[in-house]
Amino acid sequence: MTEPEDLRFLESEVRDYKRAGLDLDKDTRDQVQALKTRMSELSINFSKNSNEENSTHEFTLAELEGLPEDFKNSLEKVNDNFLVSLAYPHYIPIMQLCKVSSTRQTIEKAFNSRCIDTNVDIIEELIRLRAQVAKLLGFQTHADYVLDTRMAKNPTNVRTFLSELATKMKPLQVEEMKELEALKLREDPTSGGKLNAWDGGYLKDIQMKEKF
Repeated sequence: MTEPEDLRFLESEVRDYKRAGLDLDKDTRDQVQALKTRMSELSINFSKNSNEENSTHEFTLAELEGLPEDFKNSLEKVNDNFLVSLAYPHYIPIMQLCKVSSTRQTIEKAFNSRCIDTNVDIIEELIRLRAQVAKLLGFQTHADYVLDTRMAKNPTNVRTFLSELATKMKPLQVEEMKELEALKLREDPTSGGKLNAWDGGYLKDIQMKEKF
């Protein structure tokens, strides 16, 4: 008699073979393999571009207000300006501790635009190739392919879960936003309490220190 564990293992192995395209005809298998090889190349290039990104931005001492002295002393200088890169050891302290909104805005925009001239094309091609592979393997979308082995099983379940979660969390979100808006108004009375993408880390750091 087959043990449940053995059956589960067998089903898992068969599923993975199918997800690899081993039940398809040779031409289709070869097509899937070629697409996956190209996807791997693109992923490597994406990482390479990101890792080799080395742009810097110059800021005056006043524009780095709020940052610790040891952090500022660690930065390279050009004349009287400090050079800041987009690497995490620079990005995170600035987004959490710098009091100057325009400095955070500059770094946030640059950080989210890294390698835009090279990696955008890579992402767009990867999206197309993932869709092609999913179709060849019998899935409607790449999301269906990925979720097939996950607890959620399909995109519909994910959307339902996120929608229900958002509804339940809405009151907490409203309360949290009010707190952050009050903090923003306190830190910058001219802002009217308007929150920007580059304010989140800075305001939440203040909130954490004051509340906890």
